Amino acid sequence: MKLTGEQEQVVSSDARCIVVKALAGTGKTSTLIEFAKRRARQPMLYIVLTKSVQLHAEDKFRGTGVVARTSHSLAYQAYGKPYRDKLPNTSLNPWQISEALKLEDVVSGHVGRNGAMALGAIIGDTLNKFLYSAGDEVLPRHAAADEKVIGRFLPDSGLSEQDAKLFLAEKAGILWGMMCDPGNRDVGMLHDGYLKLFAMSSPNLDNYSYLLCDEAQDLNPCTLNIINQQQTGKCFIGDSNQHLFGFRGARNALGVALKQGGVPYYLTGSFRFGDNIAHVANTVLSQKLENARVRGLGADDAIRRLDASESFITLCRANATVFGETADAVEKGLPWFHVGGTPRYRFEQVLDVHWLSRHQRHTIKDSFIATFSNLDEYAEYADEAGDAEAMSRVKIARRYGDKIPSILAAVNSRRGSAASEEGAMRLIANTHVVKGMEYDKVRLADDFIEMYELPDIEGLAPDQQRIVMAPYLDDLAILYVAVTRARKVLELNKDLLDVLAAGRQAEKRSHAAGGCLA
Repeated sequence: MKLTGEQEQVVSSDARCIVVKALAGTGKTSTLIEFAKRRARQPMLYIVLTKSVQLHAEDKFRGTGVVARTSHSLAYQAYGKPYRDKLPNTSLNPWQISEALKLEDVVSGHVGRNGAMALGAIIGDTLNKFLYSAGDEVLPRHAAADEKVIGRFLPDSGLSEQDAKLFLAEKAGILWGMMCDPGNRDVGMLHDGYLKLFAMSSPNLDNYSYLLCDEAQDLNPCTLNIINQQQTGKCFIGDSNQHLFGFRGARNALGVALKQGGVPYYLTGSFRFGDNIAHVANTVLSQKLENARVRGLGADDAIRRLDASESFITLCRANATVFGETADAVEKGLPWFHVGGTPRYRFEQVLDVHWLSRHQRHTIKDSFIATFSNLDEYAEYADEAGDAEAMSRVKIARRYGDKIPSILAAVNSRRGSAASEEGAMRLIANTHVVKGMEYDKVRLADDFIEMYELPDIEGLAPDQQRIVMAPYLDDLAILYVAVTRARKVLELNKDLLDVLAAGRQAEKRSHAAGGCLA
């Protein structure tokens, strides 16, 4: 293949630590393939996030010395297999944690069982923060809540911040010990648990000439720790502007590698779209205080409203909006399809929360939801535990009310659904699900961050600008990912339309002023 000048610089590099900052659609995978082909006799390990990406990579890198593996697959044989009889299908739920740690004996009497489960959820989050981290023991810095939250559950309401963090670290440490005990059947071993054990064993991967790390902007710190222990060559590639999984503890390894002496390279020419979508993407990048700008190298593209007769994908910020878009497609009789599969969106628990709101607890199937007396109590738990999924279900229950059973019956029976993505008129997805994917026609839902609500930072020093904008960067990253999934047509939501219109007006005023001065 013919490489761009930017790609050629990466492929020709002889640096032992290569850091490639690649904007959306700029040919990350093709660059890595050419990098491997130039070094066909050198064994390389391509570390990927998911099994599906691994299978795809095995096909793409055929004929090179590249072996594609997930970090969990590297760890499984030695550290996961011994726990195969206690590997749960999902994460530990708050009820399991509460029972294992006997939290009902710990919490204040007035909060009872639900308080114990809310505390269990926070302890579980604390353990997860440790598992994602580079550390070898649970410490107060891994605490997932402060003294104001913890004080709601414990008899001693005068808890200091340090006391609260020590309490959470101690309980999470006990939970970790139970998890690592093969004979303990009360607490299962999580997949991130055996990955942590693997990392703590100081594994040696120096039989590979290079470690290739794609999507390096969202690397698990535990995995990054494994990579940093190696003396072999490394190539980190990713887009810092697509850092979406910070809420899971993911870390931007690109910045870390640069601080450790990595040599920076840039890919800014996008083969995915043309100038119009690039302009929208750059509008978002400017709000993220990103200096680099993406260049549209693709075919002609357009920013326009999509007609009801066209097939397209609607991208959403939240699962609650995915539900709403699905309801709309069902009511209009449009063939719909959930990217990533309907189970990913956890709609099966929406009905249980609806029954809870209607005081029909005997019909609830989820044992955890069934422990609550009413919707308000469940909503209080969601708020106290910071459970985003539970909050989303509460929102759905209150918005759609008695329509929920019929909508979910249609979804579960796949009434009106397409058999595949290709047969759907309405693809629907949460933006996190489609990261790394691309579509001809994309519509943005109205639940993304409203750029008009962003603070005015004009006139502030660069350091101050970064401080002011820090709380908004994650939501802007999600919007940037959504915008850059489009190849040919992008329908903007009202907020982005207004922002772009305001930009055009400002540009006209600037030109007019320049003309007057002339």
